[in-house]
This record gives sequence, structure tokens and C-alpha cells, in this order.
Amino acid sequence: KVDLKGARYTGGDIVDELIETNKVRYADRKEVQFEAIDLITDTLPNADLLLVRDCLVHLHSDLIHSALNNIKRSGIRYVLMTTFTERKYNTDIHTGDWRPLNLQIEPFNLPPPLAIFNENCTENNGAYRDKCLALWDVKTL
Repeated sequence: KVDLKGARYTGGDIVDELIETNKVRYADRKEVQFEAIDLITDTLPNADLLLVRDCLVHLHSDLIHSALNNIKRSGIRYVLMTTFTERKYNTDIHTGDWRPLNLQIEPFNLPPPLAIFNENCTENNGAYRDKCLALWDVKTL
């Protein structure tokens, strides 16, 4: 539902069924495309902004570091990523599970973002009210 105003949007995922569903759903929008993209290993498309929403929360910390390194190599200027700003510690998981992450603390220690957009998440009786999208200049990661 975003007016892209002449911009191009490439949606990436590792779930083939989701990609195919979105190709059909947005077939009438020539500025929108969907591809199989692995954030950890694939060469990322040339872009001004990479949106990494609700992705890293499903990865083991080692894979998150690999994804961040891949983003740094990409040439993309900005990245907007999900982070939970009030979390005091990060736990690790098996890839595919889920947990909230604060990207500014151990073991990631990202610098303060350029901007933070609180999603006003009300799930689980407000337990994730600190869920935000944070904007970083990729050069600072």
C-alpha cells in the first residue's frame, strides 16, 4: 500500500511459495518485483535502502554476523532493521526459532541508529512495545 513514486522495490525471501504468491499479488505493479534472496550468502541487489524486517530475529547470532557482513559488502547505503530497543540482553537460538533482539548491545554492538521508528506493537499484551525499525548508515555497521 506504499506509493513508490517512481522508485523500484525488490522483495527478497528464501521461501519460494511466498515469492510466487507475491509475484501474483503484485503482478500489476511494474515497479515491484520479488526474488529468492538469501541475506547471508547472496549478492544483494543494488539499492539505496535495504529493509530487514522480522528476519534477524529468526537467526543464530553467527548467522546474523554473516548477514551484517554481507550487507556491509553490498554497497547499499542505508539499512532499516527490526530491533527491540528496551532489551537489556540478547539470547541465542537455533535458526528458525524466534526471540527479540537489541542490535545495539552484545554480541552485535551496532552504533546508535540515525532514526528509530516504533512499530507500536501490541502483541502479547504489549510485551513487544519496544519493537522498532531502526535506520543505520551501512558504513557504520
